[in-house]
Amino acid sequence: MRSMICTVSRPESPPGRTVSRGGRDQLGPIERLVRILAVLEGAGKAGTTQERLLEVAGYGGASPDSQRRMLTKDITYLNQSGWDIQNVAGAGTEGRYVLHARDIRLRVELTPAEQAELARVGRLAGVDEFAEYVGTDAGPPEHPAAHARIEPKPAHDTRLPLCLVAAAQRQVVQFMYKGRPRTVHPRVVQPGPSGWYLVGWEEASRAEKFFVVDRMRNLVLDRPGSARAGEENAPKSLDPATWDVDPPTDVEVETVPEFVEQVKLALHPVIEERTDGERAMLTVRVTNRSAFRTRIYALGTRVRILGPGDVRSELVDELTRLAEQK
Repeated sequence: MRSMICTVSRPESPPGRTVSRGGRDQLGPIERLVRILAVLEGAGKAGTTQERLLEVAGYGGASPDSQRRMLTKDITYLNQSGWDIQNVAGAGTEGRYVLHARDIRLRVELTPAEQAELARVGRLAGVDEFAEYVGTDAGPPEHPAAHARIEPKPAHDTRLPLCLVAAAQRQVVQFMYKGRPRTVHPRVVQPGPSGWYLVGWEEASRAEKFFVVDRMRNLVLDRPGSARAGEENAPKSLDPATWDVDPPTDVEVETVPEFVEQVKLALHPVIEERTDGERAMLTVRVTNRSAFRTRIYALGTRVRILGPGDVRSELVDELTRLAEQK
């Protein structure tokens, strides 16, 4: 009870009645809240009746309906202060209130969405007791219109926690990525330019790749220990243009002096550069053709591919497919 009493602060507008500025009246609402909490705590999981709470609250000569409304205000105020008091009685029956054991510091300092996320992580880690301790009754905010439709909250995004678990327990991960199914042996999860990345060895390409977690779909984890061990000489770069996905190919592109630095920054590594004053020809070593084409699209008319022909053909074919899809 000591911690409980210390955390009941004096309400600015005490629920239930108006309090004068001086004298013992200022303690009245606080004492009433403490009495309500004491009875609820003593009742445990069985809870206590509305009639008992009305009795200990001592609302004076108010009518029964007024007393019930005042009790509802007091319980609402306590819940807003971090307590978790729920009416577990069925519809049409006398109210029965239960005080759940929660950490009120978390309920005051964290938003409902943050509480729910913390509890979810606790369950994911297998600590159900912690999830219960935090509390998981967070829901959508009450709409200002009494009977307006409330849009449901979106489901929690579990992709990042699942990737962290997979990397920690060496679990093979299967998911959809850029329209294709992937089977990956995770090595690590780390931040990068596009958010969080899952780094691991992909079975189809037989190479280690970087996958943006937010772009994954339909994640499924295999049993712990099913993933192969990470290689010591695994690539450290987060730039997909430098990944060894395809056989190295030297590609020649053309631009104007005004855009040379932009092209070099986007298409590195540049192994040769020539200029005649009006044009600049750059030779770029490409090891990831998909990433290379993406960079070319971003540069637009500032650059033109001179060769080889198969690289030009791949780009034209991809653009044709995209146009047909529209």
